[in-house]
Amino acid sequence: MLIGELARAAGVNLQTVRYYERLGLILPDHRSSGGYRHYGAPELARLQRIKQAQRLGFKLAEVRAIFASGDVASLRRALRSAGERKARELEARIAEMRAIRRRLLSELESCGCGGGTPCAFEEVPSILEQ
Repeated sequence: MLIGELARAAGVNLQTVRYYERLGLILPDHRSSGGYRHYGAPELARLQRIKQAQRLGFKLAEVRAIFASGDVASLRRALRSAGERKARELEARIAEMRAIRRRLLSELESCGCGGGTPCAFEEVPSILEQ
């Protein structure tokens, strides 16, 4: 299939395919005598795996490093390991966000803005005035 067909089949735009090719994430099977890129089913599957990894929260640099591992078994192990690491990172971020939410709700609960009771929100305008 041509580059446009690959992009449509994978649900990405043409520039994405070209960018991934520049990064070495996907490569055409061959080029025609006219210079047209031709891709096969393996490139489509690879492009779909890249997009799936990104939907799972992996950055493109992480995806690139994982795909550099080579053989399928190594790739699966690397994806699993990276997925477990990403899940731990997300859990830590969720815990941090929950702690921030608790602190904010606590401040809001004890807020006495304008009522004579000092609170964290009254300090903001004085900080901005400096």
